[in-house]
Amino acid sequence: MAIGAYRRRDDGGSARGMPMQLAVVSLWSLLEACRVGSDAEQQHANRTAWLAVCELASADGSTTLDLIDSQLTVDGLPAVSGIDTFAAAHGLQAFFEAAAIARVQFAVSVAADALLDWARLGVATCNPASWPAGIDVQRRCDVAAADVMAPQPRSRPAAEEPDSRLRSVFLQHRLIAGLPSIAGVAAMTAKLVIQGVVDRLLQVPGGLEPLMLLQQDEALLRRSIAVAVLSVVFARRAGWPVEQLADLGAAGLLHDLGAIIDPESPGPASFRWLLERGNEDFWLRSALIARRWHDGAAASSDPAGPLAVIAIVRLAVLAYDRGEAFAFDACDNVAVPAELMAIAKQALAATT
Repeated sequence: MAIGAYRRRDDGGSARGMPMQLAVVSLWSLLEACRVGSDAEQQHANRTAWLAVCELASADGSTTLDLIDSQLTVDGLPAVSGIDTFAAAHGLQAFFEAAAIARVQFAVSVAADALLDWARLGVATCNPASWPAGIDVQRRCDVAAADVMAPQPRSRPAAEEPDSRLRSVFLQHRLIAGLPSIAGVAAMTAKLVIQGVVDRLLQVPGGLEPLMLLQQDEALLRRSIAVAVLSVVFARRAGWPVEQLADLGAAGLLHDLGAIIDPESPGPASFRWLLERGNEDFWLRSALIARRWHDGAAASSDPAGPLAVIAIVRLAVLAYDRGEAFAFDACDNVAVPAELMAIAKQALAATT
């Protein structure tokens, strides 16, 4: 069977897509390092962010981050393009809102020391008379006074309300604190996946309910977190588009929810419980995976359709259970196609 049967698409987006994602993630990592990290961590994060900003700015001489109607954009494009940047983009957006910043522009000539000074001043919520050379910062009040972009009131979805944002941060830290060591996956990769999955759940009405249920069983929670992370890692390696990864990660997180609801019949129990949450595609997909992931080869008989995700989740379960041995084990008699098995092993080898 061709590997292409498991690929969704890998068009890569615009030419600036990858540099933009790297800049968003690295800038947010720099702000986080300046907020809670050591001097060495700040220096390391700053180096990465500076290189990313310079690469992105090299095309037209500058990079501009704007907060327009509570939407963060980078050079006029939405900052969020998938799970790789979801958490970081929302973190930057929250930082801009808290600091009353409307726009930040980085010149291609900005020095690394200037970028670090900017991050430290921003985290300290300072409003200096002048910002470091090569960086232009416009506060919301400055922009409004210039009659360029006065803030407009906007009705925001429930998942974006302050209480939901606080719950999101709490749940992200709760799940990240419980992250098990996953053989072949970098801790930062796992963290970004979990942040994106939690934010996705908070976008869905009732999305907090299964998370609350999972937290009743610490061991199952840790295992489910690992399966979510591995599912996303494998799917990304197989070429899945980034906008689908958060849903897949969430389905991986909820794959064994029935073990809490009814340990004697976990598949049907989780299927019924998840369908009761709603009839959106998100719940239907999660219910199908929870019902079928342990059903054997029959669940993978449609590799180009919806059941393809079940093979990925099953493979993630296998990889977590076998740990480091997974990459070297032939894994015979497992209901996962050999082509997908090869993709998974390549993914783990690439992240070590």
